[in-house]
Amino acid sequence: MESISIPNGLFAKVKREAKASGLTVSEFVSRIIALELKGDEENFDHLFTPEVVAELKQISDEIDAGASTLSMKESRLVLAESRAEWLKKNAG
Repeated sequence: MESISIPNGLFAKVKREAKASGLTVSEFVSRIIALELKGDEENFDHLFTPEVVAELKQISDEIDAGASTLSMKESRLVLAESRAEWLKKNAG
């Protein structure tokens, strides 16, 4: 196995991100490098961390238990209202 050197500041950030992803630093760095080397292939596996998967499962379980959901039309309306409100507050 080979090793690489990473500046201390970057290593600290990598270590935090790896921990948040539920991976070791080596696993995290290996995934990033592998994704970078794959080129144009679309691969979203790195986005599905254990935390994200757990959140999606919780949402799915809530829906299965009868939680209310929005139709696409309702979702677009809520999004448009939220966007308009945000723009009103944040856009000059």
